[in-house]
Formats: sequence, structure tokens, C-alpha cells
Amino acid sequence: MVGNHRLGAAPFSFDAPVGGFYAALFSALGWAVLVALFTLGPSIGAVTASFGDPAAFERDPAAAARLLAGVYAFLFLGILPAGVIYGAFVRNTVFNGTTLDGRHRFHSDVQPLTLIWIAVSNAVVVILTLGLMMPWAQIRLARYYAAHSRLIPGGSLDDFIGTLPARTSALGDAYADIEGIDIGIPV
Repeated sequence: MVGNHRLGAAPFSFDAPVGGFYAALFSALGWAVLVALFTLGPSIGAVTASFGDPAAFERDPAAAARLLAGVYAFLFLGILPAGVIYGAFVRNTVFNGTTLDGRHRFHSDVQPLTLIWIAVSNAVVVILTLGLMMPWAQIRLARYYAAHSRLIPGGSLDDFIGTLPARTSALGDAYADIEGIDIGIPV
């Protein structure tokens, strides 16, 4: 996907080892499994005790409540942060493997735990203000991404920018305006 984008006529290219994507996957899975051990572990006893006895939860409503609390804790403490962890590592891998015009590289050093903190605190603030602070939360996240993303020039940027207008065509821009196409890297 990155290799098919251009800035004017300057192509983006992508070359990253597949290990970064596996590291992202296994980090997220490791987090989810670790949280599952602590949140679902106590609930497993309640479930195994009820196998073969459909009325077990009726006799012990506290066991049903423990099971439900464990599932919700796993969803909120395991699955949602695992998605943030995976997204942070994949973003870093994609940015760090992207070059522009074969010379200019990109760098990202987003930290998963910081992203989790931003996501949780943003969610609390947005909920407490009934959604009024949603723009603030989005700007806060965008500022963090911007602060941890860099362009590493492989030469003079003045020379690069000076050649862009000579190498571009207005046809693609006009077509995108007509069709209302929004083009961007979704990472």
C-alpha cells in the first residue's frame, strides 16, 4: 500500500523485515494471554464447576457474577490494550521501513504504554464531558503522533521540493477533486 503512493511524482517505497510485524503480533498476544491468566483464571473454576449442571449458576449467583466480571475485565484490560499495542508496533515498523524518493526516510518511536495511557485518559475525559472534549482528545493523540514521527532527510530538502512542481501533473489532483477521493496513509 505504501509503495503505491506518491508525493507529486516522487514515489514512496517500503522495505521492512517481517520480524517487526511478528513482534507486534506476539507482543499483543502476550499481553492478552497475561491478562487472561489474571482475569479469567478465577472465573474458570466457576465455569468448570457448572459443566453438566445447568442450574449451577442459579444456586450460586456469585459464581455467575465472577464469571461475567472476569470476561469484562479481560475485554477492557486485555483485548483493547492489545489492539493499541499491536497498532503502535505496526505503525513503528511501517514508518521505519518507508522511504520517499529513495532517499528520505521516516522514523516513528511511538510507545505502546504511553498510547494506552492517552487512550484511557482520553476516554475518561470524553465520557465525563459527555463527548464535548472529543476534539481535545483527538488533538492530544495527534500531537503525540506528531511528536514521535520524524523525517530523516537523505539530502537537501530544498532541492527535493524545488523539483516537485516540475515533476507533477495536475490530472491526478483534478480527478481526486472531482471524485471526492481522500488519499492518505491510514497508519
